[in-house]
Amino acid sequence: MIKVLVESEFLTGLVAAGVLAAIMSSLDSQFMCMGTMFTNDVVMRVFGRDRFSDNQKILLARSFIVGIVAITYLIALWLQDSAHVFDLGVWCFSGFAALFPLAFAAIYWRRTTAAGAIASLIALAASWLVLFYRDIIATKAPGEEELLIWGMMPVVPIFVSAVAALVIGSLLTRPPEQAIIEKFFPRKIRD
Repeated sequence: MIKVLVESEFLTGLVAAGVLAAIMSSLDSQFMCMGTMFTNDVVMRVFGRDRFSDNQKILLARSFIVGIVAITYLIALWLQDSAHVFDLGVWCFSGFAALFPLAFAAIYWRRTTAAGAIASLIALAASWLVLFYRDIIATKAPGEEELLIWGMMPVVPIFVSAVAALVIGSLLTRPPEQAIIEKFFPRKIRD
């Protein structure tokens, strides 16, 4: 009975459709999030919030999303190999997961400074680019071997470099003013 189910094209198609549906729903939300972040955090800060109407803001976000999707599609065409696509997924996860220390510190660590946050982002980007180049572009053929850096998934060294830069950058710079700490860490929460 199980052999019949495993060999069934219908069941295989149904499972594949379920997996693709799950992937598509998370990709849609990530693209929407990126479009909103680009519009609010980049365009609005550079040009001012009052410069664009709501319709123009929506058009900017959608245009950014179309641009990102087009770039992603071109990269997928260039790679043309499922092993490369999987490797690229691992690298994207690694970069995204290495942002966690910064988000966590911004919420829970009162000593976090802007310099520490910027140092963390720079360390993350630099280590990601160096390791990505070393692993994908310079040495590894698609599907050739496991995607390991020094015996670990790439997220580990990238994560460690981001944490180290955040802590060192925050501790070497002047702590935030007491007014800022009280604004973001009310006394009820701190006690």
